[in-house]
Order: sequence, then structure tokens, then C-alpha cells
Amino acid sequence: MADENDKQQTEPLAWDRVGQFLQDMAVVGENIAKRNQEVWGRVSSNLRGDRYPPDAMTTDAAKAMNAAMDNLEDVWTLLTRPPERDRVASVVATVFLRFTRLNGNWNVQDPVWIRVPYWSRGDLPPEATIYLDGDREGAKALGDCISVRLADKSYLLEVSDVKDLVPGVYVGVVTADDRPLANLRIVVEDPGDAA
Repeated sequence: MADENDKQQTEPLAWDRVGQFLQDMAVVGENIAKRNQEVWGRVSSNLRGDRYPPDAMTTDAAKAMNAAMDNLEDVWTLLTRPPERDRVASVVATVFLRFTRLNGNWNVQDPVWIRVPYWSRGDLPPEATIYLDGDREGAKALGDCISVRLADKSYLLEVSDVKDLVPGVYVGVVTADDRPLANLRIVVEDPGDAA
């Protein structure tokens, strides 16, 4: 009896995965078609002009090659990246930052890329929102020096202009249009305060 129930549950799950892959494939296909149409629109506009100088031809060839590489990247990512689920709980990426003050200066944090699922790439805002919990003044200071902006098909979290931070542990989330993109964990340490 248990084997029969397990079989009934795994069959829809398998078809759900096939359906999700087909949905992702459709989104990638739409993006490729749109990209190709934009490139050909520019090229055909140049071809219909009175003259087609070598500089324009070189630029068009570079744009066509760039579009081809973007298309290849989309297909490669679709085939090699594990499918992401929208309807079931899944792992959300975690961004960890550790600020330490040494000799009166806060250390510099490297930028962090946050990937976006295919079905969420349509209407992404230019900047993501950061929600932080912890010391109120500390969370505001961190929010002032952390930005998350759209770059290509992902978001880039960057730290700049670090001013006075409040030591402590902060937890939060990075969202785009209230869709969670990543958990955020931040530790701020000032060894000088321990003395």
C-alpha cells in the first residue's frame, strides 16, 4: 500500500519537473527571440541607409556576436543549472558580510552577485530592497553603505562609503518587488570596543 502511494506521488512530481523545464525553456526562448529581433532591427536599419560604412559594419557584427554569446549563455545556464521552484519551499541564497574595524578603518567588502530565477527576469526593478533587523542605528548605517542594483540578469550587492557602524549581528533579506532574492547576514566587529 505504501509503495502504491509513493508511486502516485512521484509521478506528478516528475511531470511537474518536466513542466517547469518547459516553462523555463519558453522564457529563455522568448528572451533569445527578443534579443535577436533587436539586433536584426538595428542591422537592417543600417543596411537600409544610404551608405554602410566599415565602422557601422564592425559595430553591427560585434552586437550580433554579443547577442549570440548571450543566447549561448542562456541556453547553457538552462541546461546546467538545477531547476528552481516557485511553488515549494526552496533554498534561498545567503549573503554573508563581516565588517571589522582595524586601525580606525572598516575593511572593504567584495561585491556579491545574486542570481535571479528565469521566470522573475521579466520586470525587475533597477534596485533591490534590503530589510535589516538588529540595532536600529546600526541597521540604518549598514543600509546607507550597502546597495543592490540590477546588472545584466542578476543583482550586484556592493558596499561603499562605510561610515560609523554599530557592532553587532544583523539579519535580513534582499528582495525585488517583495520577491526574496537572498538572506542577508552581517557581523560588525570593533576589536577596540572589547578593551
